[in-house]
Amino acid sequence: EVQTVFNECANVYILALAIVVHDAGKVKQGDHCQYGAELATAIGERLGLDDEETDLFKFLVEVHIHMSELTSKRDISDPDLLKDFANLVGTENRLKLLYVFTVIDTKSVGPNVLTNWKKAILYTLYKNTLEVLKNSDNSLLASQTNKEQELLKNYLLQKEKLEEGVANQVLLFAAEMLPHTYLRYNTPRRVVQQFLMHLQCKSNPSEIPEIEFEKEPAYVTVTVYSLEDRYL
Repeated sequence: EVQTVFNECANVYILALAIVVHDAGKVKQGDHCQYGAELATAIGERLGLDDEETDLFKFLVEVHIHMSELTSKRDISDPDLLKDFANLVGTENRLKLLYVFTVIDTKSVGPNVLTNWKKAILYTLYKNTLEVLKNSDNSLLASQTNKEQELLKNYLLQKEKLEEGVANQVLLFAAEMLPHTYLRYNTPRRVVQQFLMHLQCKSNPSEIPEIEFEKEPAYVTVTVYSLEDRYL
């Protein structure tokens, strides 16, 4: 089944890149998927990938454990779960790439980790989600922005364990950010970080502008926080 799905995939070179990079975020503490997605964005720009390719690269790295988590912790026959997952992946090709990626990643953990049961349940989730994508009117599927908001909301509720009211404040903050590609180029981890700094700046305006440095192996990210002079 995996070989058949792989033969139908487009953009397999992006899958190869994602396989190389997906666990690179483990060099830091915290959610390695988030750090990996930030690395993928930077690497995509340096390699000259276009926006669509970079977005796919970031997506695969950011959600590479999602199918495993769903099959381990959730009822994959739940229609609402399947609809949400279909909205998250958005296209048949993304689903196929993510399914193949999940099988490869699970198998690489060690001998006997990818059991026949695990393979079967991953394939069931793939097939059920594919049916939802094929039978859904394209207008019902989430837009790119909605997919990014869904990723952010899942992260806030499941990873950060925030209350829904607080999570909605972060979502509103992200929705008001310009440019409108803000969510595409910032992972949920970084959105939360910037939201908290925004609150801090508002409560202590005398301490801004605040300048933040984050060192990576090959580059440094510099972020400037200010309530005024947004084009500083």
